[in-house]
Amino acid sequence: MSNASACIRNWRDPDAYVGHDSAVVFPILSARSENSDDPYACLENFQSLTWHAVQGGQKSDFHHHQGREQYYYILSGTGEVLINDQRYPVREGTAAYFPPEIDHQLFSDSENDFLEHLVITSAVDRKDSQPCVVNWRESLPQDEGHGDCIRWRLLSAIDGKNQIDQACLLRTHFLGRQALVKGKSSNMHKHDQMEQLYYILKGHATMLINDEPHRLVEGDVAYLPRGTFHKIINEDYDGWLSYLVIS
Repeated sequence: MSNASACIRNWRDPDAYVGHDSAVVFPILSARSENSDDPYACLENFQSLTWHAVQGGQKSDFHHHQGREQYYYILSGTGEVLINDQRYPVREGTAAYFPPEIDHQLFSDSENDFLEHLVITSAVDRKDSQPCVVNWRESLPQDEGHGDCIRWRLLSAIDGKNQIDQACLLRTHFLGRQALVKGKSSNMHKHDQMEQLYYILKGHATMLINDEPHRLVEGDVAYLPRGTFHKIINEDYDGWLSYLVIS
């Protein structure tokens, strides 16, 4: 299996296709593969990161995944997610988690142009978890972590040390939303035991990756392999720089 390097890609960069009956899909990152020279086939614990849009009044197919856990993060729009036989409302900021073999379907409200969402998928060899639907607004902000970041924890590992009520992830570690005001930053740090993805929700940032500066804008994903030093900075964006941290 090839070694991966840090990389940055915007969801708009790849070519789109239509999947799950009605979803417009942009494949951002995929799993590492033998002898691949694709710099975006970089993921170690995740199988894929994709950006989806379901137009207003439409729905995806009713489906499940064998040997894979998956969660959605709603970026814009409103609708419902059907999990087995139960419906849950979703809106911007909602995370919906599906263990392996759990049927699910997404419905986009007719008022939407699109119900836009990220889809994060991981291969697993177990299925001892339960579905979960949570919005970041239901979590309390925390100031403990890396530097000046304010963070909200949405999902965590079912076997993790710092579990929250939404402890459901079977292979990966956590999903969190973080924010920085102008002039603030995280500290420089690394994670030796996990890779990370940063997805910019709002604003623009400078990210230091092993001391090399990179400009990030809305829709950018920064992939950080295990052991990569990194720091995110809000140098000049007047609002809250908001982003997801996916580990």
